[in-house]
Amino acid sequence: MTNLGLYELTYKIKKDKEKDDAIMEIISLFEPKIKTKTKTLDVHTGEDLKQELTIEITKALKRFDLERAPNLTEYMKNKQHKEKEGDSCE
Repeated sequence: MTNLGLYELTYKIKKDKEKDDAIMEIISLFEPKIKTKTKTLDVHTGEDLKQELTIEITKALKRFDLERAPNLTEYMKNKQHKEKEGDSCE
């Protein structure tokens, strides 16, 4: 397991030939949360849900467009704009 962040791993999926390794590493980042959320379910349901989540994470990573992902500045502007819109609705 590398110490790459989510963005770097996603970039690796899009640009590298080692995309399967990067996908598995991202899934492993989500594994603790998935385990926590599925441990209250019966064994078969929990395993089914883990498999479905793994499939959905993989699909999302493959269709994610890095070129359209906002940088931090854009993200903060969008977030502030949405917060202002939320305030005006109250």
